[in-house]
Amino acid sequence: MTDVAGAMELTLSVPTQTVFSGPARRVVARGPHGMFGVLPRHTDCACPLEPGILIVEETEGRERFFGVDEGLLVKAGPKVRIFAYRVFRADSLDHVRDAVEGAFAQIEDRERAARTALSRIEADVARRFAEMSRPPP
Repeated sequence: MTDVAGAMELTLSVPTQTVFSGPARRVVARGPHGMFGVLPRHTDCACPLEPGILIVEETEGRERFFGVDEGLLVKAGPKVRIFAYRVFRADSLDHVRDAVEGAFAQIEDRERAARTALSRIEADVARRFAEMSRPPP
């Protein structure tokens, strides 16, 4: 439990490392129904995250900005755990917005190309199975 009154113990992690860990007064994230905030006395919850900007207000009032890909936010008592596939840290809201738009656009392009390649492979496999099931002439 954090030693700062009225604060939550926040951990932001990606599969390979912890990106941020420390006390926070407020967390703002994007879920399936839009932006939402979490405060220390809010009820416990688990919420899926959509790609967007995550804002963490530290106990001193400083705000940290992160670009977050899909993930999960879990609040249990004074602890908030955020798990995401990818996270980008930035010094300002403008920087994180630019980083998110650029990085996620590149990722979407690569994923689209991978899906196209996979579709071609599936079509080729289906065609070969169809050829094998035909009776010989």
